Amino acid sequence: RAEDCLDLVYLTGEDGVAREPLKKEGKEATVWIHSVFSDGDDIYAFYYTVSPHWPAEPATFGTGLAHSKDGGKSFRRTALRFSPDSLFREIVFAFPYREHLYLLLRNPRVGFGSIYLARVKKRRWENAGAYEVWDGKRWVKEEKRAQALFGNAGATSIQWNAYLGKWLAVYTAVFSGERFLSEIQARTADDVVGPWSEPVVLVQCPVEPKRVWGSCYAAQHNSAWDAENGKIIYITASDWLPYNVFLYEVTLK
Repeated sequence: RAEDCLDLVYLTGEDGVAREPLKKEGKEATVWIHSVFSDGDDIYAFYYTVSPHWPAEPATFGTGLAHSKDGGKSFRRTALRFSPDSLFREIVFAFPYREHLYLLLRNPRVGFGSIYLARVKKRRWENAGAYEVWDGKRWVKEEKRAQALFGNAGATSIQWNAYLGKWLAVYTAVFSGERFLSEIQARTADDVVGPWSEPVVLVQCPVEPKRVWGSCYAAQHNSAWDAENGKIIYITASDWLPYNVFLYEVTLK
């Protein structure tokens, strides 16, 4: 079980210090790798280019797709690139389902973190024209027609939960009352496209001492650690004090 021990492998250089799996280019301040998925022995990850203005606009130079052939030790950029004005500017989670790869897109400008759903057929993810978004009724190519699944969410994860017999979305609420990034919430749905239930609170995070960036931001659930057929789930979330990642165990009822 995850509560016993997690064996983490870190990317380090010859000096033992953490190194970049994907190096920055040009005027990029740094590059964030996220939304990792695998295709056989190949590993892919969407990356977010961070501008020196972050978090002020323009916060990014765009989002792209990187590819690793050495087990994630290093990545190279593919030709796929979404502009910073695209709905795909922030791809927070990727998961395979049937013949597609599904993506959760987050727009922090709308509804304090609106979550949208996109998909692309497997092995066509380097083709920007192959991506579709959910418009509330059907899959369409025009991203401006996308309708949010729900709002007030951080970097959401969505995975099937066998214990509930439903899709389970887990995320940090942007606001809970007047509190900022201090509550982990969940929603459920019978279909990945929704409709999604009203949120329920899984974790009330520490409120003292007061933090600028909240006490449990970027909460995500990883189903690989599920126990008892998904009745027990594990969630990782970061705390600004200290700046580290913490593991939460939640037993569903």
